[in-house]
Amino acid sequence: MKLRILATTLVTAFVALSLLAPGAWAKKVHKTFKNESAVAANDFHVESTGAVPAPGIENASAKHVETGNQAFPDSVWADPPEEFDWNSDDNQEEIPAGEKLKVCAVLDGNGSIDGYFTRNGVELDTDRVASVQNILPDPGGETGTVAFTNEGAEPLVLINVEVRINNSGDPDAVGEFVPDGDLVPGIPTVLELGPGEMAAFPYSGADPTLAISMSDEAARASDPSDLFFELAADYPGDGSTPAGETSWGEIKNLYR
Repeated sequence: MKLRILATTLVTAFVALSLLAPGAWAKKVHKTFKNESAVAANDFHVESTGAVPAPGIENASAKHVETGNQAFPDSVWADPPEEFDWNSDDNQEEIPAGEKLKVCAVLDGNGSIDGYFTRNGVELDTDRVASVQNILPDPGGETGTVAFTNEGAEPLVLINVEVRINNSGDPDAVGEFVPDGDLVPGIPTVLELGPGEMAAFPYSGADPTLAISMSDEAARASDPSDLFFELAADYPGDGSTPAGETSWGEIKNLYR
């Protein structure tokens, strides 16, 4: 994998990653999906991705991007599944052809989510961008690294890039996470990532009891107006403990 480090120094980013051990903690993820079929969707399948075994999904909600309305009910599980379906009986607003759904989920381990639309149980063509966000705290959580990675085969453009520390919101709560913390300086608001490229940035001054968030709107460079919002948020004090050296590839696989 080609790596492009846009942080102040490669050493800072590598030290932050090499000290991190895989932890089991909740992580808020927002991902956007587009209905590429010719019919409206009234179901949606969600699955977690990442380390093996994949993390469980503690709770999830979904919003119709174009209208801002809730498309499926808030869902919470005492025994978090690795995948689940919102079916047509749950549907509160259909997602027409060409429109988008933003899914907000909390995972019981570090990872991400994927999914696809269906109509009455029949799978529909679904689009998303192959962009991954990682929050990688140092031991203690006051400092660390965030990384934006293009895992796809097409160049991506990320706009409205923000990394915030000391957010007041709870990333473990069901529903959307709204960043309101301090912007981390020195991070470009626009990133261009080729296939397999990663942009990593250090942060400092975080209160380990308050959430860190990273967000952007991602698009393929070939269609920059077709934007997919994404966000990750977590408490930096959760699960970050010293470990032996860990490769960039291992980190990507553990925290994707």
